[in-house]
Amino acid sequence: MASTSTGFIGRSVKPDKSSRFITGSGMYVSDVRLPNMLHAALLRSMHAHARIHGVDVKEALRLDGVVGVWTGREIEGRISAFPESFEIHPARWLEGVKPVLQGPRPTALAQGKVHYVGEPVAIVVAADRPKAEDAVDAIVVEYEELPIIVDAEESLQARATLVHEGSNNNVVFSFSIEKGNVDGALGAAPHTLRERFRHHRYCAAPLEGRGVVAWVEPKTNILTVWSSTQMPHLVRRQIAAQLNLPEETVRVIAPDIGGGFGPKVFVYPEEILVPFLALQLGRPVKWIEDRSEHFISTAHGRDQLHDVECAFDEEGRILAFRDRFLLDNGAYNPMGLTDAYNTAAHLQGPYKISNFSVTGTCVSTNKVPNAPYRGAGRPEAVFVMERSIDIIAARLGLDPVAVRRRNFVQPEEMPYHAGILYRDGEPICYDSGNYPETLTRAMETAGYDQLRRRQQEMRARGRFLGIGIVAVTSKGRASVLSRAHKCALIHPASSSLPPAQPGTVKATKPSSHRSRLTSGG
Repeated sequence: MASTSTGFIGRSVKPDKSSRFITGSGMYVSDVRLPNMLHAALLRSMHAHARIHGVDVKEALRLDGVVGVWTGREIEGRISAFPESFEIHPARWLEGVKPVLQGPRPTALAQGKVHYVGEPVAIVVAADRPKAEDAVDAIVVEYEELPIIVDAEESLQARATLVHEGSNNNVVFSFSIEKGNVDGALGAAPHTLRERFRHHRYCAAPLEGRGVVAWVEPKTNILTVWSSTQMPHLVRRQIAAQLNLPEETVRVIAPDIGGGFGPKVFVYPEEILVPFLALQLGRPVKWIEDRSEHFISTAHGRDQLHDVECAFDEEGRILAFRDRFLLDNGAYNPMGLTDAYNTAAHLQGPYKISNFSVTGTCVSTNKVPNAPYRGAGRPEAVFVMERSIDIIAARLGLDPVAVRRRNFVQPEEMPYHAGILYRDGEPICYDSGNYPETLTRAMETAGYDQLRRRQQEMRARGRFLGIGIVAVTSKGRASVLSRAHKCALIHPASSSLPPAQPGTVKATKPSSHRSRLTSGG
């Protein structure tokens, strides 16, 4: 192995023993305790697809300590539906990409039909959580089970069951981008490959699940909401919009976050329901997600299926690349084209591909909704391209490092225009960089040649050592997506924080990485 050291890898770092996370003094949503606080629990669908013919709450209301039960009927007309997507797509992007968009608008509680196991059907408020859960168990729902769709490819069939009645089909959105002559290059190439890559579903499972506490200050009528969210400003905006409140009367606090990882970047039904109940009852209301709920109610991630065609020459240079992929969106589409278009935008990576085509299709199924998770579509793109390059190298008997080097955008070609728009509507441009030199230094630091020799020695003894090489590009500038969301750039002075404007939200930065420690020996 090379002896080169960065000065950080492998070193022991002493923990900050004064940190409140080390001393158990962190402040999470579950730590919020207010006088006269009530507790909420939710009845969730046990069916992936079913019509609701009736919800009987009489027995639940008779139980000791139960304050009330609300179903879709009780909130209808009082809580607005969610938007089709929380992503705001800039006009320039819409004009350039021309995606096909259609999406359902979910409600805070199911009305007439459920679309996935875990969809909220009713919410109970009681003196404590055990009493609320007992009342949930006492609710009787009359369901009529319907055919289900759980496979993205099956959802595209002409006679497939519609997840959402009234839709033309199960396609939520689609787009197609092409540059060069992909068909011509594929037809004339000396070598081609066809591969299928599948990314299974993930569940983030942070140490802290979701949680919401809401309270109305009686003298000012200010609604204060504590939520384990990565997007407190978005939560505030949606509470005001869906409960028809002036935004300046809503305050959202994101305390310490015990892990977010993407699924906490949009607004969930509980973040609207709990404030609604606090307003209705005039008392603080608290809901904390348990682990079983998390797996069926917090958004999942990934779940993409890629069909790739690639043309390449004798030296491994990519002559054309086509990717047609499906994203299984689940029952709803909370973040629009975010994941799918991130995949498309990052698919070319640091490589120069003159003939390139990508088609993305997002479909509805009777699964938990899909949303960003750790990279939000980028890891899927990187895996597809990097695995394709490894396959090319293996077929030609070439070193995968050499194949990458031959396909890199070269320093003299900078600035390089990738021929595709980013999500903000701006053309993707690699303004500078020396990818071959970066790869060389990385291989030297890792001791690549020694690793290859060790790999051969171990294989001779019947043991296997894998060596993975990945090249990634990522946007590194402020985006006009911020302007689309009506955000402002704040430049604090060196000696003080920027003054807060009336109606703004004071929230702490999610601290999921503050407690990370390393140990070395």
